[in-house]
Amino acid sequence: MEGLAIFHGWFESSVSNWASFDTLCNRTIATYLEMYPKQVTYLKKWASHPIRWVKRGSGNFFDYS
Repeated sequence: MEGLAIFHGWFESSVSNWASFDTLCNRTIATYLEMYPKQVTYLKKWASHPIRWVKRGSGNFFDYS
């Protein structure tokens, strides 16, 4: 889960628009989840996060799990 913790931090500190969100989700996190598919279950915890980018990132991958 270390990778997801790093990505969570990036959502909180670096994502402020759709372009950075899409790049992080569609390239970085998607590749990580292809390598470690069981990690997708940890994303459910992000769904109640107050920062919209973190919350949005939680649901972005459930179609692929």
